[in-house]
Amino acid sequence: MNISIPPNYLKYITKSKILNFNKCENYFKLNLIQSQDGNKRKSPILYNLENDRVKELARSLYGKLEILPKFNDVLEAFRETQIKIDAKISISHPVLISKDLIASPDLLIVLEDGSLEIVEIVTSVNAKKDIEVFLSFYLLVSKELDLPVKKLTVIKINSNYILEESFDIQNFFKFVDYTNKVENSTALVQNTIESIRKIRDGVQDENSIIHNICSNIKGCSFQSACFPDIKDGDLTTLRESSNIINQLYDANIFKLSDIPIENYSEDLTKKQIIQIQSNKEELEKYNINNLQSFLDRIKFPVYYLDFETINPQIPFYNKTKAFQHVPFLYSLHIWKDIESEEPEHHDFIQSNPNDPRPSILKSLSELIQGEGTILCFNDFFEKRCIQESVHFLPEYSDWLESIRGNFLDAAIPFKSLDYYSFKQKGSASLKDILPALTGASHEHLDIQNGHSANLIYLKWIQSFSANNIPNGKVLEQLREYCKMDTWALYLIHKKLLEICK
Repeated sequence: MNISIPPNYLKYITKSKILNFNKCENYFKLNLIQSQDGNKRKSPILYNLENDRVKELARSLYGKLEILPKFNDVLEAFRETQIKIDAKISISHPVLISKDLIASPDLLIVLEDGSLEIVEIVTSVNAKKDIEVFLSFYLLVSKELDLPVKKLTVIKINSNYILEESFDIQNFFKFVDYTNKVENSTALVQNTIESIRKIRDGVQDENSIIHNICSNIKGCSFQSACFPDIKDGDLTTLRESSNIINQLYDANIFKLSDIPIENYSEDLTKKQIIQIQSNKEELEKYNINNLQSFLDRIKFPVYYLDFETINPQIPFYNKTKAFQHVPFLYSLHIWKDIESEEPEHHDFIQSNPNDPRPSILKSLSELIQGEGTILCFNDFFEKRCIQESVHFLPEYSDWLESIRGNFLDAAIPFKSLDYYSFKQKGSASLKDILPALTGASHEHLDIQNGHSANLIYLKWIQSFSANNIPNGKVLEQLREYCKMDTWALYLIHKKLLEICK
């Protein structure tokens, strides 16, 4: 695919451009155009606030730092950075420019001997593969400017840190010395810079390094641009291996209903064949024997359980870790026996900044007894929430042991495709199974998914203060969302019983 990039879009080469280029050349080009057009997708505001708080804490470890004001002109910011360096002043967010390269590490620290330390604060747990690349880029720019950089340091959140009454900033962070770890990325960074320059300058070089051009249609961020022939086809909804999707695309097959199963019988899995058949016939597919075996495992009373959680980067409940999921809300529908018309509903939401775990465990332990089945969608999550909460409140250990063996994953028949409908469009999520199987949905709710619920409650709880009690309407919206999830489990269970009759 030939994508033309205006030269002014690449006037400066930055860390993000290098990282994007190494993901995929097309991704780099299309993301660049999108960014320049002002359509770049924004990160959730609350995530930005969380990241800002972490970075502010990390900066505080270095005492007084000079924070550069925001300049309209990057050259002006660079000149101000040079002034601070010459004055032996440590800087937050310096701007370093060499030719067409701009580097802006989080911190530039002046050491006692006058040399410099570049410090980057990493707030994500998924940034491992990129760290060496962008540090190598920082070092390259520093060398071109003849800056005496002696040390490269990364500050990370210590995922094993446990809050013990009061916050311990020293143990919350991990300091990792990368000074001798960037050599392997040096050539990659230099080649990437040259490749970007050639794109900017319109220079074609057959001998230049071949950068990754993504061939994973299913995982492509710009499907309509990179694979335009797919149009309105549903090929990317095919489950499991993405290799067969590439084969089918190359054979000009863009819809599941057009796949000749007999021609690809050795390449397609059993699950994929079920999915394709469902699409061809526009009918649901199910294995009665396997569904019945699953249903036979469900014993009454049935407890349909779902948690909503927050997992803040900076823990604020005692005995919790960074990123630990802490339940603040549960919904529980209890279907006592097959003769009952409808299950009874119970829930709890923490409506103040206090730790929600004591109230949640107290309430649940009174409602869920040692007999019956606890049905959750992907039950590992609910079990972990209870186990981690009981670790903090061991007085509930006996109750946990009495129910531990009663959990059952409601997703089992859908993961195995013992039930599948073309209406699911390849998805095995609760939000897609529910309407496909029962006709009900979450569409009427103000909150549509667990990720939003997490962010909304975290924002709500963090805005709580002596002078501000936030609007309680959001709590009702959260309760309704969570209630719908457990009601959905009941509806799905009931529908599977009807099918097996």
